Amino acid sequence: MNTPNIYQKAYNTYKYLFGINIIYIIYCCYTLINESIIYDNVAALAVPNELDDIASLNFVYELTNICEASLFNFHFEMSMIFVIWVSYTILFYVWWFRMAQAAKEYAPSTTSNIKPGFFIGSFFVPILSWFYPYTYIKRIFNIFCRPSDSQHNFSLLVIIFWITYAITTAITSHQIRNGLKEILRPSSESLTLAEVKSEILRESQISIINQSIDLISSIAFAFILYYIAQSLISIIDKHKNTASHNSEIPTPE
Repeated sequence: MNTPNIYQKAYNTYKYLFGINIIYIIYCCYTLINESIIYDNVAALAVPNELDDIASLNFVYELTNICEASLFNFHFEMSMIFVIWVSYTILFYVWWFRMAQAAKEYAPSTTSNIKPGFFIGSFFVPILSWFYPYTYIKRIFNIFCRPSDSQHNFSLLVIIFWITYAITTAITSHQIRNGLKEILRPSSESLTLAEVKSEILRESQISIINQSIDLISSIAFAFILYYIAQSLISIIDKHKNTASHNSEIPTPE
């Protein structure tokens, strides 16, 4: 593979990924605001005495209106997720794969044990996925971003990104498991109105926490993308200048 082409491909992927990441940050803000509104509306509902049929019906009616609005947002979010999250995920792994290739080319003496395919595969291996990808990300980041006066800040940025990424991944898995439990819950198990409200508030709180952490993770990742991209631009320009200089050297007749 042509050496300048490795860096150019990584940079081209960055441009798409950075744009999707910004859109994802906006999406996180939207869902965070939406979940906060749902939480406040549900929390404001007073649980009536279940012996009072009229008050109970009014409570169920108000709760149903909130849930219907939430369901509309849910369908909208699912459409957004299909377009944004799927694209984001694919570009995320493609970019790290190409950055691992670029790192091997840029610093071959210190990256001989970096295997791009194994690096991406480690994201999907239980237990290993909690720490192994982080070691690769940190090495790649330090290879391309090494200003001596800001090294500690850069290391902290990678740590913030990875911790928040790991936490939001764990919370999302927990939400999926809870969703499956609700689907498989026996119809004979009925909940009281107070239990229904408590369940909705609990899930809403988890979603708010998850979206807040995901927002921090996406912002940290945006900075990581930007800093590495600046280094890629510098490397690409050096290769172009070298190629231009070599083409200007007259060949002996």
